[in-house]
Amino acid sequence: MYKLVAIDLDGTLLTDDLMIPPNTVTAIKKAVEAGTIVTIATGRMFSSAKLIALQLGINVPLITYQGALIKDVNENEVIYERTVPPEIAQKLIEISREKKLHLQIYQDDILYSAVENDKLIAYSEAVKVPYKIEPNLIKLAQKA
Repeated sequence: MYKLVAIDLDGTLLTDDLMIPPNTVTAIKKAVEAGTIVTIATGRMFSSAKLIALQLGINVPLITYQGALIKDVNENEVIYERTVPPEIAQKLIEISREKKLHLQIYQDDILYSAVENDKLIAYSEAVKVPYKIEPNLIKLAQKA
């Protein structure tokens, strides 16, 4: 018997249309009933992963932001958090501006971008999280 199962979301738990197959839900519920801890380990934001965890009925810490934040589903405890240092974040913002790259920033579990565009809208809709436009992303980096 496994003690822990950590499942990625995109391309693993979720189908191409971002659904969880019913047989997968059943298997996860059986594993939990057997005493296995089942959690999510994803690059997604915590708020997006939480929606999936609630759908599955799992109440455990979630591993999000590529491992940079581990927090319990009820948001009472941050178990681990590693943020990008402000000077590195600022440099990345400057590079993205110079190269005219689309950039999304995640701070305090909020999705930010300097401009609203198709990439931002598509991502927001796919992972079911709102976004905010902040033209001065450097301000966010300095707040980190």
